[in-house]
Amino acid sequence: MARKSVLSGLLDWYFRRPVLIDYIFSIVVCLLLFWLEKNKGLKFPEETKVMGLSSDIGTIGLTVSGFILTLLTILITLKNGEDANNKSITENSTPFQVFFASPLYFKSTKILKGAVYSLVLISIANYFTKILISKHHIDILFFVNITGLIIISTTFLRSLLILSSIIKMQKTPNIR
Repeated sequence: MARKSVLSGLLDWYFRRPVLIDYIFSIVVCLLLFWLEKNKGLKFPEETKVMGLSSDIGTIGLTVSGFILTLLTILITLKNGEDANNKSITENSTPFQVFFASPLYFKSTKILKGAVYSLVLISIANYFTKILISKHHIDILFFVNITGLIIISTTFLRSLLILSSIIKMQKTPNIR
């Protein structure tokens, strides 16, 4: 039980500023890779791999942002449908009605909206870096790729956590 509360507390801390924490984490990983490259002989991939990966990461970022935007649109549409019915929360309320009336709905939509912005930003930054970078500074594109990969992964996992929480809420009767 204590392990679950530690995990819950860690997730609560993470969900306060998820985008900021993702970017800080990606910077730490990039600094670690930079240090390994300078001190331990880690070799960056050749230019063609870095350039190809850049296009893939940009495309994946925009695709994942589309899926998250779709989820966000569905949640907003369902909420508007519930508001149109103008029902107050009672003992017979469905889990979705309770979710839409709770602070969790607004927190979830805020986090998902931030995820879409973050993914679009990292994808565009990836494409612009690829366009503007010279062959002599391909290592910069490598670090942009690593940052993009981390941001896409953490954002996707965060969105899955939110979706899982919503599904779990649907399974739980009388959520109060």
